[in-house]
Amino acid sequence: MSENKIEMKKLLDMATKVAVLAKEKKVQPTQLSNLLSVLEAERGEDAVYLLLAHITRQSQRVWRDNGAVATPLLKDIQLILETYKTDSRRLVDTIRKYLGLIKWINDAAKPLKFEDLKQIKSFEDFLDKFTKVG
Repeated sequence: MSENKIEMKKLLDMATKVAVLAKEKKVQPTQLSNLLSVLEAERGEDAVYLLLAHITRQSQRVWRDNGAVATPLLKDIQLILETYKTDSRRLVDTIRKYLGLIKWINDAAKPLKFEDLKQIKSFEDFLDKFTKVG
C-alpha cells in the first residue's frame, strides 16, 4: 500500500512562496513565529483548526493584506491536513516543519530586493537569488 506524503521539495516550494509573499507584504517576522506558538497550543487536529482560525484573524486584523499571504498559507495547510488526516502526529509534525521553513526562508530573504522577491516562484529560485546577493 502506498502512503500519501508531501515530499520535502514540495514543502520547500510551498514555504518559499508564502515566505516571499510575507516579506513583500511586510508581515512582521514575529507574526510568523506566532503561528508556531498557536500550533503548539493544542494537540492533533485541534491544533490545526486553531491555527487556521488564527491565520484568518491575523489576515484581517494585523497583516491587513487582503488575503495575499493568508490565502496560500491556508490552502497549503489544508493540503497538509488532507494528506495526513489519518495520522495526527505526522499532520502536526509536517505543519510544524512547514511553518519553520517559512520562518527560515523569510529571515534569509532580508538582503533581497523587492524586484528579486517578485521573481521567486520556488525554493530553487530563492536559492538562485540568495546566492547572487553580496
